[in-house]
Amino acid sequence: MLGGTVVLFVAALFLIPVIFHMDPITPVGARLLNPGPQHLLGTDQYGRDILARIVVGARWSLGGALAISAGTALLGFCVGALAAFSPRIVDTIISRIVDAWLALPTIVIALAVAALLGRSFNNVVLAIIFAHWPWHARIYRSLIRTEKTQTYITAARLLGVHPVMVAIQHILPNIIGPAIVVATAAFGSHILSLASLSFLGLGPQPPLPEWGLMISEARSFFQLKPWLMAVPGLAIVIAVLAVNMLGDALRDMLDPAGRAATAA
Repeated sequence: MLGGTVVLFVAALFLIPVIFHMDPITPVGARLLNPGPQHLLGTDQYGRDILARIVVGARWSLGGALAISAGTALLGFCVGALAAFSPRIVDTIISRIVDAWLALPTIVIALAVAALLGRSFNNVVLAIIFAHWPWHARIYRSLIRTEKTQTYITAARLLGVHPVMVAIQHILPNIIGPAIVVATAAFGSHILSLASLSFLGLGPQPPLPEWGLMISEARSFFQLKPWLMAVPGLAIVIAVLAVNMLGDALRDMLDPAGRAATAA
């Protein structure tokens, strides 16, 4: 039920701008209009409709977080599988590299990489992936090592199946449930990371309507028109809360012990 609600909400955010032809970039009225019948959330300092920018901005904020989740999951799985199937010495080296990476503040790594690559949406997505992948690698390594002890994996390896095919054909389908939960749990933090770097000016550049960038642009008008910052901030809070609740629901649904308890 909750998952369907979140999916419908996200689908609406992506479809509403197309159906109602919302333009988040072209000025549509006077500057800094208060919320009213014509502009439900008012207009910004350039006369652009804030509701249109919030709704269209979901494509950048949520779409960027989705790309980050996919990238970190893929990179984390590859590194985790390499460590889990390698000899002990290689596994130890990879694990120590991951541990050292995790000891560094992820926001500092992301800031450094984004500043090095330059200011753009694609670069900030790559920077966050570069900063967050070790956490996924550690989790996937643990999942794969646990799955490797199963009898069917031993049988496949004795039959001469290549370790890469064992990982893709046998292990991956059996850890997909926990992997989905991990990716969903990280999705909220990716939204916040993207908004943080956009707030600092390292993400999408004006006039693109990304939520973190909208908060940054509204700083000068906070005392005069506080909702310019409050509205995109509230959108971020709602999005992160909805994703975290979805992650909890998926965890309960995909947890075998939870299913057994429910059935009992």
